[in-house]
Amino acid sequence: LAAAVLMDGVRHYDLVGRVTADTFLICMPDCPEQPAVRRLEVLYERFKATLEDHPDLATLTWSVSITDSEHGHAQLLRRVDDALERARAAGRAGVITT
Repeated sequence: LAAAVLMDGVRHYDLVGRVTADTFLICMPDCPEQPAVRRLEVLYERFKATLEDHPDLATLTWSVSITDSEHGHAQLLRRVDDALERARAAGRAGVITT
């Protein structure tokens, strides 16, 4: 269900992948931070709408990390993972930027 909402809610050239059972990665090339955060907020609202009969299941934690060609993918993934851990520690259903 989450994968379908994510796939339907991104641009045709964005990439959505499952990292773990409950973790997804969305790569949005050439997307500045604020538009990325707004897109995630829209995706979250769509996800919640699909679970309106089960609102307790509609908790998502988002991490937004911006990179450029000077930084490697491994560093980006570490920053994203660190941000997710901070978001989970602060309580679910939030957006953390790095």
